[in-house]
Amino acid sequence: MLEVDEISKACIKKRYVKLLQQYESRLWKTSLLFYGAQVTMQVGSLLTPALLTYRSQDLEDITWGVALGTGVVTSLFNVFAIGKKYASLVQTYSLLCAEGSLFLQCTGRYAQHSRFEACNAFIERIEMLHSKFVKKDVSALQPGRSTYRATRVGNDNKVSTPLSEVATSEQKEDLSETLGALPSRGG
Repeated sequence: MLEVDEISKACIKKRYVKLLQQYESRLWKTSLLFYGAQVTMQVGSLLTPALLTYRSQDLEDITWGVALGTGVVTSLFNVFAIGKKYASLVQTYSLLCAEGSLFLQCTGRYAQHSRFEACNAFIERIEMLHSKFVKKDVSALQPGRSTYRATRVGNDNKVSTPLSEVATSEQKEDLSETLGALPSRGG
């Protein structure tokens, strides 16, 4: 088991725990939207033909409203790529949880590292996962762009994303405070 110093604990708590809480909140909201839209589209697409078979004047306006509502929800679902965003969010959240588990159990990529190296590798890995998600999320909003393009740095297959592209000013300040408090690489 890794003995983690107070600075590393603070860094992990400030970034990883906060990041997980943000993902949990966003995942809950997005799942409501995703499943609500799915139910609306499925029920509406089944209800419309059923109402049309009755050929009743009383049901004509209701049928028209159901068909219109189903069409609008389907269009918004596709335009805003809610299905892709939800899948990407679930995947990223799962990867972040798995990475935290590997780190806490000192297994996988963290098994052979010292406490300082493991903590640094863990923070780099969660930032990379978050960066990938942000890039996917942003590119989904831009028409005609693919969902994600990674840039390779050297031969180590790390994804390089400038902090200015993915972090808010508050996150940059938090990170600079945390990095300023960390000891140099030698210790």
